[in-house]
Amino acid sequence: MGELIRKNLIIKRPDLSSMADQLKEDLHKTYVEPEHLLILLDGSGSMEGSKWEQLVKATVAINAEAGNSEMIYKVYNNEIKDFCVEDLHTFLPCNGTAMLRALKSCLSLEVGRIILVTDGKQTDCQDQDLLAFAESLNHIIIDTVGIGEGCNKELLTLISELTGGKFIYCDEKYVFELEGKMIELSPERRMLT
Repeated sequence: MGELIRKNLIIKRPDLSSMADQLKEDLHKTYVEPEHLLILLDGSGSMEGSKWEQLVKATVAINAEAGNSEMIYKVYNNEIKDFCVEDLHTFLPCNGTAMLRALKSCLSLEVGRIILVTDGKQTDCQDQDLLAFAESLNHIIIDTVGIGEGCNKELLTLISELTGGKFIYCDEKYVFELEGKMIELSPERRMLT
C-alpha cells in the first residue's frame, strides 16, 4: 500500500493492483467459461432401456442449447469412452459404474465444469475416496444428476456442494422429465445462476 503523509498524518492508499488481482480471482471462481464443459454419462448396465434413451435425449438437448460451446462427452462404466453427441445412441449400457476413474479422466483436460450423471453407486471406490478426489478438484465445478432410488443422493449432493455445483434428482418413474431437469445445467442457463 502506498502512504501519503500530510501534516503528521499517515493516510494509507489502497493497493489498486492487488485489489484488481483479487477481483479477477473472485470472478474466475464464480464464472466458468461455457466451452470448458465435460459431461460424464453413466453407461453401466443399470442404465439400459428408457433411462439411457432419456439421458441421450437430454444430452442432445443440452448440446443444442449450448450453441457454439465446446463440450466433451464421456460415457463411463468399467471403461471410459469419448463420444460425439450424435453417436451416443449407438452405445449399449453394460458393466459397472467406475465413477472415480471417470472423474480422474478429466485431469488431462482443461475443463471448468463437469456434469456427472448416474443411476447407481460407484463400483470402483468407497464414498470417502470419491469425495476426497472431488474436493481436490477445487478449480472444477461438478454438477451431479441422480436418476432413481439406486443413486446415492447424499453422496451426489456432497460432491456438488464441495465443488460449488448443483445436484438434480430425477425419479425413475418420471425419467421422461430428465431432459427438462438437465437443460437447467446447460452452459448458457448455468451462467445465469
